[in-house]
Amino acid sequence: MLGRIFTISSGAGLRPSLTCIQAECDAKHALVGLTKKLAPELGPHGIAVNSVAPGFLLYIRATQRQGESYDEEGQKRLS
Repeated sequence: MLGRIFTISSGAGLRPSLTCIQAECDAKHALVGLTKKLAPELGPHGIAVNSVAPGFLLYIRATQRQGESYDEEGQKRLS
């Protein structure tokens, strides 16, 4: 393997965002698409391309308050 490219996306790039941050959702979907496009193009040249996509982080104060604003069913969807 000659090299590696890692992109950092988020759960918002893999499915519709429940947090109503459309700009982030659009940007992360684009990043996931770029990663999927580059992987097969660069793989034969010895360059691996992967993306890390963490989900909704409830331990961060701002997102914790946002998570608590959802009803019980909404909180289950975030888990």
